[in-house]
Amino acid sequence: MKPVLYTIDGCVNCNKAKQHLIENNIPFIEKNLFTDSRAALEVKELIGEVVTPVFINGPVIVKGSDILMIEKKGDNHE
Repeated sequence: MKPVLYTIDGCVNCNKAKQHLIENNIPFIEKNLFTDSRAALEVKELIGEVVTPVFINGPVIVKGSDILMIEKKGDNHE
């Protein structure tokens, strides 16, 4: 399954995270909490709170501006 970036409309940090992942050729599926009612529940179950942006790649969960530190390393992402 592709990594997931949880976002909301109008979120500056969400836009920065999305742009960073695109620029670094890191594949992801975007789930907008405003347009996908299940996405908010997923985030709550995974991290215990509803915040954005959140990037999930398997067992790796990265929140907020820490997403900007993710770099593509072969087929693995940290």
